[in-house]
Amino acid sequence: MTKRRILEIVPGFISWNLILFPIWGGYLLPEVAAYFILLFVVYSVYRSFTLTVATVVSHFRIKAAQRVDWMKEVEGFGDWKRVRHIVMILVANEPTEVPLRTVEALTRQTFPLKQLAVVLAASGNGKPINATATGFSLSVNDAIANENAKDYVYFAFKNDL
Repeated sequence: MTKRRILEIVPGFISWNLILFPIWGGYLLPEVAAYFILLFVVYSVYRSFTLTVATVVSHFRIKAAQRVDWMKEVEGFGDWKRVRHIVMILVANEPTEVPLRTVEALTRQTFPLKQLAVVLAASGNGKPINATATGFSLSVNDAIANENAKDYVYFAFKNDL
């Protein structure tokens, strides 16, 4: 057996032995297996607790961020009116309503829509995206579909809706 083949086998061998250790270790080394299982349970409880704490902290951070007037924060920057944002919406086998809700939510925000460019990107399966057939042109003023690129549609908001 070559050194390369041994290096390929070792990670899987160790992983499967650790996974199956509570079974075969219970027969050969029952005390060690019991401590291993106990240690695993304690580790699982610790990870569950830290996940719960992180979830609660994240919830409060999201609520705090929702109360901030972000438009007021943006106006503090001198050249904020020259900045354009590109929003990419990736679509893969979703019904039309899913990305349509996203585009409609973009139209309801307080940031000036003329500074946004929205790219609707498909999964690359070769099916062309028809902007007017999906109803996106009803949500934005101008939908521009590039005939050469079958996997995306570019939307530009011409004025605030």
